[in-house]
Amino acid sequence: MSEIVTIDQIQKVTDEFLGRHWHLNQLDTTEVPAWKGPYSFFGNVPNGDKQGCYALINGNEVVYIGLGISRGYGTYEGHGIGARLNNHVLKWDRNRPPKDKRRFYMPRKYWKDKLTGIHTIGFPRRYGYMACALEAFLISELPIPLNIQSSSVASY
Repeated sequence: MSEIVTIDQIQKVTDEFLGRHWHLNQLDTTEVPAWKGPYSFFGNVPNGDKQGCYALINGNEVVYIGLGISRGYGTYEGHGIGARLNNHVLKWDRNRPPKDKRRFYMPRKYWKDKLTGIHTIGFPRRYGYMACALEAFLISELPIPLNIQSSSVASY
């Protein structure tokens, strides 16, 4: 049986990545990317208005790491994570009326039995490209079940 990857492990590996590549004294931002969640399918996705990565959770296990770096346009410029999740992972739960003007969502058919929550990490505007590197780093360092086919952790 393979090792279960938790959000705490994702945070630890992310801290290692940021320690290597996120040097505030060389950047024009003071915002340090941070994981937020769990998102439980109500209202706006944390960091949904940014470019970044997301971790799909089933119970305590991270089952998939994804990337949302769409540049968007108009009102939704830079909303990479939100756009990606709404197009591929989540859908509006039309059986539940909105509460306080916020919608309820649910996993799409493929994710229905594989997903209980979502964590996200968003990068400041102009630094979304770092999300690509973080996604690759996480997948190469951890045996995440639904990413394992494209991972460098596969046995040789």
